[in-house]
Amino acid sequence: MFYLKRIILLVALFLITTAWIMPFGTVHASPVATSLPGVKPGDNATYVFPNPTFKTNNSTAFPNVLEVFNVTSYVALRITTVSGANVTFTTTFYLHNGTSFYGYTDTLNVQTLSDCRTFPNDQTLCSPQDANSLSFVLAAGLQAPEAIGAIPSITLNQTVTRTILGTQRTVNFLNETLVFPGLTSSFGIAFDQASGILVGAVISFTESSTFGSATGSYSIVLASTNIWTSSPADFSISSNPSTVTIQGGESGSSTITLTSLNGFTGTVTLQAATSSPQISCSLSDINVTLGSSATSTISCRGSMGQYVVTVTGTAGNLSHSTTLTYTVLHGRRGHHA
Repeated sequence: MFYLKRIILLVALFLITTAWIMPFGTVHASPVATSLPGVKPGDNATYVFPNPTFKTNNSTAFPNVLEVFNVTSYVALRITTVSGANVTFTTTFYLHNGTSFYGYTDTLNVQTLSDCRTFPNDQTLCSPQDANSLSFVLAAGLQAPEAIGAIPSITLNQTVTRTILGTQRTVNFLNETLVFPGLTSSFGIAFDQASGILVGAVISFTESSTFGSATGSYSIVLASTNIWTSSPADFSISSNPSTVTIQGGESGSSTITLTSLNGFTGTVTLQAATSSPQISCSLSDINVTLGSSATSTISCRGSMGQYVVTVTGTAGNLSHSTTLTYTVLHGRRGHHA
């Protein structure tokens, strides 16, 4: 149906938001053409969809267009590149069983709000200076009543302080109501001022026609981000090379590198486990003290065959592993250690 298609378009238009917005008046202002992104590569955020509601007196004419939110566990946003006013990020939707079922890559210009989205089927849709480009990211440093880009009619309504994920943040609010024949949709969206990322929104719509009526609302809540929340101290472990080939009777080595993450300091205890008793391994350092990074060397020898060697580093409740593959060829002397 014609009206239903428009609701689907509205849902797609605002499939990018979070909760607890309150409406304010609209003030128009000139766009800020020199604004730049406040995000950087590696920044990420996750969003959830609490309690979407949909009611209709004719489910045949008005099927539940918000069902997608019931099956979605969360949406993951990750910034991949930033160049001038352009931000490229990935958006991935995950089911409750942890598998992804939808996603796209978006390159957005925060000054013009023009963007290009590439979908899993390699289809790319571009929209120049289009309100439909409203996305997870805006320019940094905006303040009401500035326009959010090169669209003077889309302006911020209020700049206030809110607690976001336990931290006081300055937040920009954007609130609008769209009215079409038989269809009204209201939305409120909040963006973090410093980074420009989406932190909250709620969307509702009412539709009526000769076939009946339908109402719906949904919100998407910011669940986590590494932009202003500190990640827990941790460490990583890797091996180089991860594949080692040696002659029978010889020893082959690999470097185990431990790297501190988010300020981790402490001692990591290493242990090597092999897939078979036909190969034996030793570590040059079992207890490694980490400040930034450190290494240990693993050396293995064994009978002819292929083996998996797992090196595990443990520090308190933290535990990480790296896996190596050892291939032992037939030795000229036939010696098996």
